[in-house]
Amino acid sequence: MRGDIAVLVTFLHASLGASGAVAQLRPVTDEMLENPDPGDWLMTRRTYDAQSHSPLDQINRGNVANLRLVWSWGIEKELPRVDDQVGPIVHDGVMYLSLPGGVVQALDAATGDFMWEFRHRMAADRDGQSGGIRGGLVLYGDKAYIHPADGRLVAINVDDGSLAWESVLFDPADRYSISSTGIAVEGKIISGVRCSGFNGKRCFISAIDAESGREVWKTYTTTLPGEPGGDTWGDLDPSVRPGGDPWITGTYDPNLRLIYWGAAQAKPWHRISRGTGDAPLLYTSSTLALDPATGAIRWYYQYVPGESFDMDEHFAFINVDADRRRSGYMMGKMGVLWQVDRVTGQLIGAHDTGLQNIAEIDPERGFIRYKPELMAVPPGDVSYTCPSTSGFKAAREMSYNPGTQAFYIPMSLNCSDRVFLEVEVPGGGGGECCRVNKFHPDHPGDLGQLLAMGIHGNQLWAVREPIQLSSSVMTTAGGLVFVGDTDRYIRAHDAETGELLWRTRLTTKVSGWPVTYSVNGRQYLAVITGVDAHNWISTVSRDLAPQSVWPIAGMAVFVFALPESP
Repeated sequence: MRGDIAVLVTFLHASLGASGAVAQLRPVTDEMLENPDPGDWLMTRRTYDAQSHSPLDQINRGNVANLRLVWSWGIEKELPRVDDQVGPIVHDGVMYLSLPGGVVQALDAATGDFMWEFRHRMAADRDGQSGGIRGGLVLYGDKAYIHPADGRLVAINVDDGSLAWESVLFDPADRYSISSTGIAVEGKIISGVRCSGFNGKRCFISAIDAESGREVWKTYTTTLPGEPGGDTWGDLDPSVRPGGDPWITGTYDPNLRLIYWGAAQAKPWHRISRGTGDAPLLYTSSTLALDPATGAIRWYYQYVPGESFDMDEHFAFINVDADRRRSGYMMGKMGVLWQVDRVTGQLIGAHDTGLQNIAEIDPERGFIRYKPELMAVPPGDVSYTCPSTSGFKAAREMSYNPGTQAFYIPMSLNCSDRVFLEVEVPGGGGGECCRVNKFHPDHPGDLGQLLAMGIHGNQLWAVREPIQLSSSVMTTAGGLVFVGDTDRYIRAHDAETGELLWRTRLTTKVSGWPVTYSVNGRQYLAVITGVDAHNWISTVSRDLAPQSVWPIAGMAVFVFALPESP
């Protein structure tokens, strides 16, 4: 352990009292993660398949209008600065919050009563700032794991909030930072680590032994000369092969024993600056299927070879068995629903929502090419793209409801005038400037869209409004779709029709992940308000719907439930 780590633990009670949530905390096992208790929310997106769906149905379309606030809890400063959205983790009636400033708190999930707090003290980083926790919290065994900005993986004892151990994941002096909440798989904590650019340091996905803190394996997301795929970067020097950031938390199939993790685009964004033409630049803009024991890449699927417009196509790979095919679905910024065979990595289908004007997409072959007229725009001239770099759908993730066999997708209907500048390599940045945000020409005045889309790419319904959606989506067996917006509302829609059934206004924009859980037979809904790392996406709202982006204070957790029977 490091000597300069100070831990403040305030422990009020190990077992909950009159609320009766639990008498003793059970360690989180592999079996629990594979088959979670319906009342728990054990990980980001609840389950390994990332469907963000709860089997609870006590709150349903018939009674959701009766939801009432039962408790709330203030959050210090702002939410964790991470490109994956985060939300509460709930197990055995205890809610765990990963907060900025290196803070973890445990609360009684039924009453909001405080249990304990852990604080991680970090040395100042290269910019003189102490940073905080990056990403959410991973619950496994009898420990909670966090990723502070100083490059550590920290294990906390969940019974009292004391420090168990810490290990080194990366050196922040190498300009690394954590980019996504980890997941626990087969006794290991799997994490994505991003790299900042042109210094020869590559982004990677890492596995740390959950008991000892020892590194088990590390898999890089870009390739070098002499490695498989190294020739896809042409003759570029290893120091100028940046990108492939593993921004988003991966998924896992315990039957196939494969981890699925995305790698983002190359940098600089535009191929004119890279000087690589349409070279694919492996493994950027891809989903990687990894062996959990070794980190070996079993297969990859590259959505957009040689991506050139900062259209990230690498988000959550949602495991769904469709038409007797073990599939993974992913939607990125262009609004294309990709379906990939999660056994082989072969493309099954590419379903374009018809909003983008950037690329030619074939339903069977996927990405064909960029629109020639767009590629003909020289550096320094204005390009009109739909979407802007904010994307139609980004880290605010969609949910899948097995009952309706549909995805529920939070989208931003935006386009932009933008100018790409030629960037001298090595250098830095994406090479874009002068962006002017605009409404989509097909939907003037509407910025937010909640889209229901079937597994075959059929669009079932859409709800559009002037306000941008600001949270990920959660669905439930009660026939509900929950999502938040920048105008401070948390909303419940009917999964079959899209009808708005309930909404309530909170302190500031809804962020992170809505979650639902149960304690002693009572179902709760928890949402977080605040500013997250994707507040930059709200630049679209600030330009086109400025009335909906204030205030920038009011970070808190709000918990709702139906009234108790007399």
